Amino acid sequence: MRRPSSFALLVATVLAAGCPSQAAEKAAAKTWSGPAPAVVERKVFGPIKAGSWYPGSADELNAMLDGFMAKAQPQAPAGRVVALVSPHAGYQWSGPTAAHGYALLKGQAYQRVIVMAPSHSTGFGGFCVLDAEAYRTPLGEIPIDTAATASLRRAADHRDPPRVWADEHAVEMQLPFLQRVLKPGFRLVAMLVGGNSSDDQLQRLADALAALADSQTLVVVSSDFTHYGANFGYLPFTDNVAKRLRSDLAVPATDAIVRLDLAAFEAHLKKTDDTICGREPIKVLLRMKPNATAKLLALQTSGDQTGDYRSSVSYAAIAFVDEKNAARAFAAGAGGDLAPSSKPVFRPSDSGLTSDEKKALLSIARASLTDHLTKDGSLKKLGSTLKLTPGLLLERGAFVTINLKTKNREGVPELRGCIGHMTPTARLHEQIAGLAIDAGTRDPRFSPMTAAELKNVDFEISILSPMQPVNSYRDIVIGKHGMTLEKSGRHAVFLPQVAPEWGWDLPTTLTHLARKAGLAGDAWQEGARFQVFTADVFGEAE
Repeated sequence: MRRPSSFALLVATVLAAGCPSQAAEKAAAKTWSGPAPAVVERKVFGPIKAGSWYPGSADELNAMLDGFMAKAQPQAPAGRVVALVSPHAGYQWSGPTAAHGYALLKGQAYQRVIVMAPSHSTGFGGFCVLDAEAYRTPLGEIPIDTAATASLRRAADHRDPPRVWADEHAVEMQLPFLQRVLKPGFRLVAMLVGGNSSDDQLQRLADALAALADSQTLVVVSSDFTHYGANFGYLPFTDNVAKRLRSDLAVPATDAIVRLDLAAFEAHLKKTDDTICGREPIKVLLRMKPNATAKLLALQTSGDQTGDYRSSVSYAAIAFVDEKNAARAFAAGAGGDLAPSSKPVFRPSDSGLTSDEKKALLSIARASLTDHLTKDGSLKKLGSTLKLTPGLLLERGAFVTINLKTKNREGVPELRGCIGHMTPTARLHEQIAGLAIDAGTRDPRFSPMTAAELKNVDFEISILSPMQPVNSYRDIVIGKHGMTLEKSGRHAVFLPQVAPEWGWDLPTTLTHLARKAGLAGDAWQEGARFQVFTADVFGEAE
């Protein structure tokens, strides 16, 4: 493949310009820890390295990527890839290795891709998330997941070092590969992890990302491995260099990662001072505890390509594959302050109903739908023995939800129907009887239930408090509030138990709520009106 001469000249500088030495990072006098200056962020970011580290022409770039992947023959377990470790040097050097990981993703669909990379220009503790609407490459624009980004940027450990993204390549080098292999439609979270981060900061970030990374999320850690030679300030040995780059450095490091052994990886770094530029993002990934089998797909050095090991960078491609169809791709660890580190807990309010009244309402719901579907007189039989206590005569907004007894991959019962009224339309015992029929036969999202399905479902009832408007979505409390969103004549509602059942934080919940209303996923961020309510939720499954 013929490249422009300017490109050929520029890629020759990539090896030396790739990642600074670890010593240089530690010695940087410009370590940043203060607030960001008042600058106007670009809404569409990049590209930075197009035309130098990789081709600036879409046709030439696609041809290069396809050529790399045509030669890649990755051997990995069958299953869904949940994470990759992939190199980020110029494509002439790292592209053939990276292709082994990305070849596994051809034709796959993800809703979100989180790319974690080190910062090569600025020392700081914590992490930085790119604040933009899209990241542009020669292959087009990748939309940013603004809901996830907004959530992460509110964290105590988030930083905005000045110009930290100005010449940063480590995220960008992954993006054309992602654009080439994945189905369109994914959204990007682009983030840098600071080299001065404490263990606590790395753990909090891992907890937040593990909670954020559902089964439709791919995590990519951008990292080169050993930077060897005087140019990088790292000469741990001078004999048998080609062999020892593998045996003494690359193999112990990648073996620890493949075993998901954080302690062994950290021990290797302490023993060798190995110049792995993405060591902090790798630590975050290992702390996220992938529910996956890891596999080293490819390992190469630039010295293998040039035959000159006096200055050499090592590249590895590692895939994390979910072979068992795990309910969650990652297992969150200890608590953090970015997003829920574990599944949020729903805390029902007290409706004032007694235990017997709740049981009676559930019996009414089942008897009403059964009678409607079978004409067996179930509701009349129940009514002949039912005592109408004060609680059953209340007038409250209510919902009836019908769930399948089986659960989906997330461990959440599959919905079969749900209908309700935010404000009362009748006394509770009458309203529940009608809503049960509506939920089973008139929810437009589902076909009407049949009598045969009754034994395979559970009924759930939500008794609502009065609606209260709030000044902002920031006043909504996940686990406590149900919510309504209204904008541009469109409206949607979530019961308070929805977000905890799915493990969603507030931005994720509002994104799904906006989409339910037929709006763009980020429509909640501006111009929307919200009301909240609480609910006493009880069901047969309890």
